[in-house]
Order: sequence, then C-alpha cells, then structure tokens
Amino acid sequence: STAARFLGAFFTIATVNTAKEQEVETRDPEKEMVSPTQSERLTAAAAYAVASCAIMWVNKWVLTTYHFPSSNFLCASQFLFTVVTLRVLKTFNLVDLPDFSIQMVRDIFPLPIFHLVNSAAGLGGTKYLNLPMLTALRRFSILLVSIGEYYILQKKKPRSVQISIACMIIGSLIAAWHDLAYDFYGYLYVGLNDVFTAANGITLKLKSQKMSNTALMYFNSLVSLPFLCLWMALRPGELQACREFGSWSSPLFLLAFLGSTILGCVLQYTVVLCTKVNSALTTAVIGCLKNTVITYSGMLMADFHYHLYNFLGINISVAGSLIYSYHTLYRPQEKKEEPAQEPEEHTKPQNPDKAFPLPNEEGKPG
Repeated sequence: STAARFLGAFFTIATVNTAKEQEVETRDPEKEMVSPTQSERLTAAAAYAVASCAIMWVNKWVLTTYHFPSSNFLCASQFLFTVVTLRVLKTFNLVDLPDFSIQMVRDIFPLPIFHLVNSAAGLGGTKYLNLPMLTALRRFSILLVSIGEYYILQKKKPRSVQISIACMIIGSLIAAWHDLAYDFYGYLYVGLNDVFTAANGITLKLKSQKMSNTALMYFNSLVSLPFLCLWMALRPGELQACREFGSWSSPLFLLAFLGSTILGCVLQYTVVLCTKVNSALTTAVIGCLKNTVITYSGMLMADFHYHLYNFLGINISVAGSLIYSYHTLYRPQEKKEEPAQEPEEHTKPQNPDKAFPLPNEEGKPG
C-alpha cells in the first residue's frame, strides 16, 4: 500500500546510511567515518523536535484531557506498533533487519532497559505534571548527559555551552521551588526520566555505531515490551481500569490514542537519528528547545497555576536552551568540542624538525 511504501522509505534512510559506512570501513578500516554535514545535522534535529513536540501534545490529550488510567499501557502500545510495523516492512523487503539472537540482545544491552524506563517515566510525568513544569524539570537531563559525555565519551563542551546549561538548571530550580501544583509522583517520574534519558542517550551514541537506526528501534522495542507487559501483569488493577475505561467508544479518543502509538514509533527513529549524527547532549537539548512552544502554550491549560517566580524560572530555563542551541547548531565550525584529555605528547611531535632532525653542514644530524 502507499502507507507501507512511505514508511518503508522513511525507515530505509538509516539502513542505507549504515550500509554506506560499513562499505567505507571495508575498503579501508583505518579511515574515519565521514562526518555528517551541517544540513544533515539540522534536518535530524528538526525532525526530532517536530516528532517530540507532537507526541507530547497527543500524550497530554490522552492522559490528562481524557484521563486515560495507564501510561504503561500507552507505552506498551507504542512499542508493539513499532515492532509490528518494522516486521511488516521487513517482510516486504522495505527495511533490512538482522535476525533475532541472544548475541544481538547482548550487543545492545543494557540499552533496552534504559529505553523502557525512559519511555515509561516520560509518559508518567506527562500524566501528573503540567506541561510548563514538565519541560522545565526535564532540562536536568542535559546536565546529566554533559557529565556522562565528559567521563564516558571523553567530550568536553565549550564554556559558552556550560554557561547555557547552568542557566537552564538555575531556571528549573527556581521554577520547581515555586511550583504551586507540586505532585510527588510527577516529580519522581520526571527524575527517573532525566536519569534514564542521559543513560539512554549516551549508550545509544555508543551502540549506534555498530547497528542501523531501524535495527536499534526494532530490538529496543522488542526486548522492552515483555518487561513492560510483565510489570502490568503484576498490577491487575491497572489492566482492569483500562478495560473499563469509558472513552473507548469515542472517535476522538481513538484518534488520539492511535496518533500516540504511531508517533511513538516515529519519535524513536528521530531520537536514534539525531543522536547518531549530532550527540547525546544535542538530542537532549533539542528535546528541551522544542519545549519552548510547549511551555508557553501549556500555560493556557487548566492544570497550570501561575506564580511570578515560577514563571521567571521557566523563562530563564528557556533562555538557556536557546543559547545552547545557537552555539551547538549554528556555530559548530567556530569552536569544536574539546577532548576531555589531551593526547600524549609522543603521539604527535610538536616540532617535526626535532622528531626527524635534518643533517647539518657536516652531514651529521643536528
């Protein structure tokens, strides 16, 4: 069908790019991988921003407006749709997926666990918190990602980026301190979401060099789904509430629920793509930058309670996101990311003449 071909073309992009990289490495293993162009980086960032913005609104519609009782059930529906869609596309040879094996699970582990907790906690936070506070608190993940990239990926961000991250954190703290709609479970879910967003992003950056984007999506959802189903089975009251939910007959609710499951698949792809061509930290901050629209539009919803200092903190946090995005996306050539550790001196002589001395007038090395 036309829809299947469209999805096939959409997901084949990552597979083709990965195949090209593997071909280059086969010809010359010592050659470095070709860096993504500025256009590719911006396109990946924009795709992730649009998908993430859309799914936040749809999820909020399902969980808050319609009061759907289980964010875990919604998360499981997104995982199931991703697995079924990619499997159907593989059947028609529209995407290339490796066969399932225990070794494959070992290769990507613990990424599925990080992905599971990150997705479930994100939906839980969406259910319990208003959108402005949700987006402000999610910016703590940026600090965690930057720390993880420094110690694990050996990447040190320029001072201007560090200042922008500090602005986001300070603004989020001010907003949280004066949050009139404080909800313990909402803050707990967002805290888990921040930690596992950082863990998922950094691990994804490492694993994405060994596997295509679509393969990572497929196996993340496939491995995560049984764990999530087991968790719901241990909580029979949650499944009972889903069965007795009164809006299953509402066409608008069904449209929103279906949109959430589809967007969950699209969001996974854009997260993997953006992390692969940019960085884990850039993906986290783009996720917060698109929340600028979500933040101010979310203030119009009934669950937002205005307070001067809360509003001020949210704006400081948004300003930090804008500053960071400018330095990382529009000025990448002016200041490269600094390595966390300098290379050893013997790896690159500072003076070629001293490393390979030329003969002097007497014919001796001088």
